[in-house]
Amino acid sequence: MDGSPLSPTTTVTTVVVRGNIVTPTEILYGGYVIVRGENIAHVIGHGAPLPVDVRDAIESAANNGAMGNLVTVGNISVCDTQSFVIPGFVDIHNHGLGSFTSDEVLEHWLNPTYSLLELARCGTLSTLASVIFSSKQKRVVEAVIHSVESHVGRSLPGCAVIEGIHAEGPIVADYGGLPSADTDLSLDSFKLLCSTMPSMCIMTISPSCESRMDFARLKHLVDLGVRPSLGHDRKATESDIIFALRCCPSAEASLSELTTGASSAGPSSSSTISSVSLTQHNAATVADDESTTMAVLPSAAKSVESDESAAVRRRRASDLATWRRRAIERRKPTTSLPLLTVPFHTTHYCNVMQFHHREPSLVNFCMTPSFPKSDRYRGCQPPTLEIIADLIHVHPLAIQAVLSSRKKTDVAIISDCISSYHPGRRLKYNGRQIAVRAEGGCYLCDNLGNPTSTLAGSTVTLADQFWTLMTYFGLDMVQACWLLATNPARIANIDHRVGSIQAGRKANMLVLDSGMGKIVRRMVYGKWLDTTQDYDALRAHYRGRPRDTAGVGGGSTGGQGVQDAPPVKPVPMPPYVMLKPTPAHI
Repeated sequence: MDGSPLSPTTTVTTVVVRGNIVTPTEILYGGYVIVRGENIAHVIGHGAPLPVDVRDAIESAANNGAMGNLVTVGNISVCDTQSFVIPGFVDIHNHGLGSFTSDEVLEHWLNPTYSLLELARCGTLSTLASVIFSSKQKRVVEAVIHSVESHVGRSLPGCAVIEGIHAEGPIVADYGGLPSADTDLSLDSFKLLCSTMPSMCIMTISPSCESRMDFARLKHLVDLGVRPSLGHDRKATESDIIFALRCCPSAEASLSELTTGASSAGPSSSSTISSVSLTQHNAATVADDESTTMAVLPSAAKSVESDESAAVRRRRASDLATWRRRAIERRKPTTSLPLLTVPFHTTHYCNVMQFHHREPSLVNFCMTPSFPKSDRYRGCQPPTLEIIADLIHVHPLAIQAVLSSRKKTDVAIISDCISSYHPGRRLKYNGRQIAVRAEGGCYLCDNLGNPTSTLAGSTVTLADQFWTLMTYFGLDMVQACWLLATNPARIANIDHRVGSIQAGRKANMLVLDSGMGKIVRRMVYGKWLDTTQDYDALRAHYRGRPRDTAGVGGGSTGGQGVQDAPPVKPVPMPPYVMLKPTPAHI
């Protein structure tokens, strides 16, 4: 067999990647990842025996002097990276980066290709599409949900993959930057909404809103296997949060309940209970919900969309049935405890939530790794949390406090982005004008069109935050990959597919350069992306929070005004600056 350059006509069934492989537990220097089809078949350390066909292909490539490049030997592609290979980043809170046809943030996911192409270039190979709800643009929201559901799990050329939905709302107590929505949905209306998103993995919901409904809607999420994420709530009291957390029984309580039930039912039932499958449970739950939805949908369609034809409604119902079947097939298989014996989640730590040293609220619950031994907290587990580590949304000291106090399995890094980083770019957010500032982040504009200091979303990528975690906060590569890939996937219940370089997972991998600050290759679902563009991570540097000051035309520019034309006065150096990697940074 002769080593030859990989051509588009070559049928490759096996891909071999050699390099410094970052796994969830260690770095395998000089290790191998063997990919067959879309999945990782083997992860092998240096010196361990290789499959015969792989060994022969590597020897042939080496004998022909082809190592160090991407070559094909027969039907085996060999890539000797001589660098670090890490799992593709997983973003569980992403609103899209833009659109080919619209500058409205709510419509970013109407055409996901724009965002998915850019996300893949920046190293985010798997994402949850964050859906925003608006009482003024219900038709747009419905169209976005339809678009996202039709793209879930699809691997498009050069694109990242949408693995599910993160519904940010509509049951929220404090909108923050979100548009106003219907927060007082009845339980039936809430069930109907959930039924339109069978691929929903996470939903942000406010405990203070749920306390008025006896947490019925939150319990419905638990029944569906959707991760409730507490957030957008500055009003939540300690009691509100405790009662919400109790809707998710602890693993010990669930195990005790299962054991007690098995003992009381007799020895013959023990094996039956232990073999209960989560997939069967979810299938039954979704089937019940589907029958309810089909009963409610016709009347809802008549009252809300009377102008739609019967054919359109039938097609929509058929799409829903298809999405439900696909969602059930993609569920994580298990034969152990129920899904939500792992903790609840919290949405963007510190943002749109409260902290007080005597009247605890969501921030207090996020900061503790365990609760005091008191009956008040019986049956509660500290929730996991997500952070926007761009040094803009959250102060570095607050980030360091959480990284020091919580376990690596409790924290996920997110982007919460609503635009790519293009200083001066202007967008619309539910009709409101927003602008990208030079230091990063999207900010609401005042009536004169000048950016204020009110954040609407971020412009950071996970690759940027990967560099920040290692240099600014001193994490090693394994820890950083936990926060950016493994743990986000676990929180979204998609870790059986993505989030780590392990046998059986989808082959989503990134190849870095020797300085670890540049992405040079990307593999999605076992295929190398055909892109020649490297991605240099932006180096974050904290310069303090921007403040509102008098800007051009008497408006508020937040200290460093973002303008469509070049500024009249020199602009101070922004927090995002490009630094040349040095050994001190590594």
